[in-house]
Amino acid sequence: MMKENPEKVLEILSDIQKVPYQLIERSVDYEYQFPTGEMPKEMFSDDEPPKRLREDAEIIPIDEYLGLYEPDKMQITIFKKGIEEAVGILKCKSSDLTYIVRLHEWSHGLVHVGLSKDDMAKVSRDNNYLNEQFRIMNHVFRSIDDRLHEHLAQLLTYQSLNTLHKEARNEESREVIRRISDTFKDLRRRQPPEYQVEDYLGVTQAQLIKSITMLRNQWLKGVFEAWDMIMKFHTKDK
Repeated sequence: MMKENPEKVLEILSDIQKVPYQLIERSVDYEYQFPTGEMPKEMFSDDEPPKRLREDAEIIPIDEYLGLYEPDKMQITIFKKGIEEAVGILKCKSSDLTYIVRLHEWSHGLVHVGLSKDDMAKVSRDNNYLNEQFRIMNHVFRSIDDRLHEHLAQLLTYQSLNTLHKEARNEESREVIRRISDTFKDLRRRQPPEYQVEDYLGVTQAQLIKSITMLRNQWLKGVFEAWDMIMKFHTKDK
């Protein structure tokens, strides 16, 4: 195919190889962005993950098994051994699952240190403003319970894959993205309750962004039940 139409091949690769943090920002319509020079660091580890999957595991969490976001270090770690263990269970492509895990962990990062458009503008005018925002963002991130953290990361990942599919320019690209999305769906079927977001897939981009804004501004407590009530109110008629 490359000899016949190299430009199309490059276009397909461009469609499906979006940088995860950029895709996450795009999935929220750039309402939240990572501050320049203060982004989380991402590393791929050959070490054993903190937690290991059994060969016959029926439940596959992401955090600590396949990847990890550490807010204190602002660091994302992708555990290659953990991903290969999950690949053996899910019978999927390693590259597809790795991309999903990266999107998931970058989603945690965005919830933690993503700056709103207003804050980005203020940071550009006041060097001290960012330090104050980090203090607030650290407090808010730690106040969010684990179940809500995982729901937000899962929904941002889902929205990101939808954005990737919507913006793909070729059917070949869309076919690959559908395969990745199917892997994400298969993974969700095997995940614990805190990762289960099937009841919230109807939440719109705008509603998800608004819920993040409410958490960030501390208008909404970081407990799952409060967030759940708001989301179900928005989706009850869908």
